[in-house]
Amino acid sequence: MKYLFSLLLVLMAASCSPPKDETLRAREVKQRALADVGLLKSDLSELHRLILVKNADTTKIQSAFKSARLHYKAVEYLAEYLVPRVAKRMNGPALQKVEVEPEEITTTAPNGFQVVEEQLFPEYAPEDPVALSNEVAYLRQLTDQLETNLQVSQLKDRQVFEAMRLQVVRILSLGISGFDSPVAFYSLPESVVSLARMKEALRPYMSDADLKLAFHALNEAIDFIKKSPSGFGEFDRATFIRERLTPLSHALLAAQQQLNIPLSTYRAPLKPDFTTVFSEKAFDLAAFAPTDAQKPAPLEAHLGKILFYDPFLAGDGGRSCASCHLNDRAFTDGLPLATSTDGIQDGMRNTPTILNAGLSRSTAYDLTAFTLEDRVEKVLRNPKELHTTPDAVGEKLRTVPEYVALFEKAFPLQHLTDVLMGRMAVRAIASYMRTQTSLNSPIDRYLRGENVTISPQVIQGFNLFMGKAKCGTCHFAPLYNGTVPPAYIEAESEVLGVPSKPITSGAMVSPDLGKFALLQMDVHRHAFKTTTVRNAALTAPYMHNGVYNTLDEVLDFYNRGGGAGIGISLPNQTLPPDPLNLTKEELAALRGFIESLNDTSPITPPVRDFPRIPAGNRFVRKR
Repeated sequence: MKYLFSLLLVLMAASCSPPKDETLRAREVKQRALADVGLLKSDLSELHRLILVKNADTTKIQSAFKSARLHYKAVEYLAEYLVPRVAKRMNGPALQKVEVEPEEITTTAPNGFQVVEEQLFPEYAPEDPVALSNEVAYLRQLTDQLETNLQVSQLKDRQVFEAMRLQVVRILSLGISGFDSPVAFYSLPESVVSLARMKEALRPYMSDADLKLAFHALNEAIDFIKKSPSGFGEFDRATFIRERLTPLSHALLAAQQQLNIPLSTYRAPLKPDFTTVFSEKAFDLAAFAPTDAQKPAPLEAHLGKILFYDPFLAGDGGRSCASCHLNDRAFTDGLPLATSTDGIQDGMRNTPTILNAGLSRSTAYDLTAFTLEDRVEKVLRNPKELHTTPDAVGEKLRTVPEYVALFEKAFPLQHLTDVLMGRMAVRAIASYMRTQTSLNSPIDRYLRGENVTISPQVIQGFNLFMGKAKCGTCHFAPLYNGTVPPAYIEAESEVLGVPSKPITSGAMVSPDLGKFALLQMDVHRHAFKTTTVRNAALTAPYMHNGVYNTLDEVLDFYNRGGGAGIGISLPNQTLPPDPLNLTKEELAALRGFIESLNDTSPITPPVRDFPRIPAGNRFVRKR
């Protein structure tokens, strides 16, 4: 009997103990999350019931939806971290999705909370109530998937803290900008719930360390939102980030370190020890590079710099990368369209800056280049640009002893054949381009809490950019490009309806089909990469076709609702077609904020110490 009793105790202990690698603290966090999922399921069931009721009360339907959103936001930090695919389906943008698999390309209709939201707000007037009820039913199925995944996951303490720290980034970039509540503008209450659930997640760790600083930072962030006298459009995002989210980000990292919980060893765009995303050292450039280029040799970027400025690489020896990317113009050329070698501008686009290009998931307007190495190679091969090939470049370079010596120093372990030398030249140029990275503008320093003076107009402009003007829903802070936070593993494109001429009525869309060239799908017609706004004041003219000469013209285009506001009808325009109704003062403030993002500190003078090319070299042609 005594033996049986002891065995029973062992079995009970085993059934109550966490799975392998899951601590009791993490298990408590997971159980709290599962409870929130249960409430979410209940809310969705009630919402589904109300939608099926004839002449249902609109207020009750909207209230049920908001309740469901709050319970989703309570568990979002773990859902996005542990099961991102399900989370994206539950709360992704209400746009048609294109998924590229190894053997097929599939398109799926938009679904999830944002699709439902569009039919419930500002008024409940669904075009098809049956389709709406089916959408809510699908959300319920996704919630079941979320619950199952959470139940079987082996949550670790490290993951709890990583998920919370990434959630702060998500609130900063996607939450308070209105990205995931674009119609109901319910993001502030949702952020409160999300922050409050982080407090609950910290409680199991209280007995092991003094976490007062993290608790205080969370309370301060919650109180700031609750006590804000203004609505969503007027919320002071700049102060909230500087005085609440930045200290919170620091405090969560400090708490993890205080608890001796290890940082992640996986390479990711955000470094494991990032303190705030506005730190100039927050991002790991290597995470955006191909595997073989993630640890460049010390001399690699210097060699790339020499190659960048040397016209010897071109097929006719007549132009270099720097012919179009001028360092005194923030690495652009000031022209509407880049200059073609044949003098024919068809097929040419506006020259983009290389500043911070290393922090983008795609480096081409049409998203056909996924790394800087891809982009460099495409420029080499383009008959209208450098009109050569990597192999031909390698063959050329091997005829110059000075270049051979430089390559041997930069790549000492490589046997430099013509082919490999050409490939290493591409890599070296990309490595140099990555050195042209800086996230240290005045507004960056302000938002990360440094003692720097920023004008009230710039603060107003930032708040407009991240709020009423809706710029931050596509140009995501802090990179202000289309690389989606907080994972930074995908690049967004948008259909804006860019005109062929800078007119404000009766306009015709630019004939350039953009991303359509990649997969030949109608949803991508006239879609282009969301480029960075950093240093934009230095890189006129604007848009892929250089149609606008000033920032004021660009802002006016957006204020009118993009192409839809100037007479262009595109069924797949992704930019909201409604006018923003920004005043002249607000437009001036927006321009002031964009100008505050000027940061050309990485720019260095052109290299003049090119290896001497023998006068009789057979590859050199007269211009």
